[in-house]
Amino acid sequence: MTDVRLAARHSYYVHSPTSFAFSVVAARTPYQRVISESIRIEPTVEWSLVPYGEGTHQLIRLMADPGVLHLSYEAAITVEGFTAPGHELDEVPFNEIPADVLPYLN
Repeated sequence: MTDVRLAARHSYYVHSPTSFAFSVVAARTPYQRVISESIRIEPTVEWSLVPYGEGTHQLIRLMADPGVLHLSYEAAITVEGFTAPGHELDEVPFNEIPADVLPYLN
């Protein structure tokens, strides 16, 4: 088990009324549990969390008026993973990695 703290901070100058969808929220999976999280948006606007994908991810959706917009997200998560012994793993060239695996490479 690994404990992780993460944070994302975004600032924008909005020129005209704009709809935003932020993908910064920690995923909820069988192997990753969110212990705590905080979402702050300034100025105060109505916002919602909208599930997408297979339901493990959420978007922060909001409508912002002209001016400065700040979004801050912080979370503490616990990750429980499985590591296979090296001799059980196959190495493949990058161009053969399945496309659905690519978002997890960082």
